[in-house]
Amino acid sequence: MFYILEVLAMIQHYFNTHDFSRNNHLLSSIQYKEQLGKYLIEISTGGYIKFDQALTNFSHSHNYYEICIVISGQGTFKHGDDTYNLKEGMLFLANKNIVHEIASFETKDLYIIFFNFNFTQLKDPNDSNEEKIINKFLENHIIILEDVYELFYYFPLLNRSQNNHQEFNYIRNMLLKTLILEYITRLTYPGTITSSGKLINNSITLQAESYIDNNLNQKLSVNEIASYCHVSERNLRRLIKKHYNYTVTQLIRQKKMNKAQCMLNMGFTICKTSEECGYDDLSYFNRVFKKYYGLSPRDFKNRHLQK
Repeated sequence: MFYILEVLAMIQHYFNTHDFSRNNHLLSSIQYKEQLGKYLIEISTGGYIKFDQALTNFSHSHNYYEICIVISGQGTFKHGDDTYNLKEGMLFLANKNIVHEIASFETKDLYIIFFNFNFTQLKDPNDSNEEKIINKFLENHIIILEDVYELFYYFPLLNRSQNNHQEFNYIRNMLLKTLILEYITRLTYPGTITSSGKLINNSITLQAESYIDNNLNQKLSVNEIASYCHVSERNLRRLIKKHYNYTVTQLIRQKKMNKAQCMLNMGFTICKTSEECGYDDLSYFNRVFKKYYGLSPRDFKNRHLQK
């Protein structure tokens, strides 16, 4: 029963950033590996980094995955050709062998915790449900997620390296494995399998479509939508084109025109419809609508009234 009481006691030790700052031994000595199906997973805790003195860790790469969580502050994360803005509560991933850099030049207050992990494929697999999680992650995953505050509460549970009880060390290792699997599950793209077995990644496209739908009364830019989805403009354009066979601009226009048609059919004025579809220039709205439907908004409205 000792290990159960120990873990329950630790759960009551809530996460505290200040305590972490003072503990120089935090997450510095835990290493764990286990065969999961056809994979050998190797995990190690890195520790924490404050970007208050050294403001960057400079461009570098390594042959393992690195997961970081922003405990506080702000900064930037360059990963290959893409750059992401970091803020408190974010989870982000550096892929293996990809050049990346973390920095906090402007605010000088970024504070992160990081973990390392890697997979080796084995010839003699065993039965494991975790193998499916790893397979999906390796097929496709995103780089960054917001609002993962609930994952902070794992950290105090791992911060007892001085404890030599065998039962506790087992629990701690299981917690570390569970945490890493939780990370990669959250970063894995939800997807749709086609009849040919091809995975269509729709996590980003669904986020983008949802953002467009919720902001049709605004002027929308590709940069704005890409920033919301935490991807580069180039990547967003590629994913939207692949998933919808439209450009981002075409998708926005289609949704705005569909909304305009519905509003006119419901009896809204042309001026109000133009405003609710994000067009502050009424003449421009008229031109776009006529080009899309072959009728001006007025003619479209009159035809509907005659039915």
